Amino acid sequence: MRGTVPARRGLRAWTGVVLVLTLGSLLAGAEPARASSLKTEVIFLQEVDADRAIVLWDKVIGPAPEATIVKGREPNVVVVKDSPERLARFHTLIAALDRKGAAARRIYIRPVAYLLPSELAKELDEIAGATGDELRMVPDDRTQRLVVITTAAIYRRVDLVARRLDVPGQGRDIRVLPAPDGSRPGDFPP
Repeated sequence: MRGTVPARRGLRAWTGVVLVLTLGSLLAGAEPARASSLKTEVIFLQEVDADRAIVLWDKVIGPAPEATIVKGREPNVVVVKDSPERLARFHTLIAALDRKGAAARRIYIRPVAYLLPSELAKELDEIAGATGDELRMVPDDRTQRLVVITTAAIYRRVDLVARRLDVPGQGRDIRVLPAPDGSRPGDFPP
């Protein structure tokens, strides 16, 4: 009876083989459907350092299951693998920030709680009156963040104004009416 295997034990063995084959096919290169929609791009930076670009991508665009960003062989090159939509957002961010003088400025990522970052940026532009070289803002409405590139002194003033503008109820018409107590005709009973 050396060559025979009981039925139950044989079923377990086949289940294990099927499981191994399934895992093996996944590990051997069968990619999920989402991975086929990813694009890889090499982005050449002018003023922003690759390390700063990677931090911006991590903090603003954020991690995704198959997305990656790495430094290239040259100091101002990053290689990004991500979805086309997220790559477009990153290109918008880099295009606005990667300009002359960026290396001397600091990059601030400010969360916005109540307004849309695009609305806050528009109002701050009107109030600040700073030129494009002194202050650049990139709103990201999807993550509710405002990316600001400027000096520390200008950012302190911008942040102070932003705190006063980004408050609950800004731009909304809210009325508070007393609840009916049932004492007048037409009121709901308690």
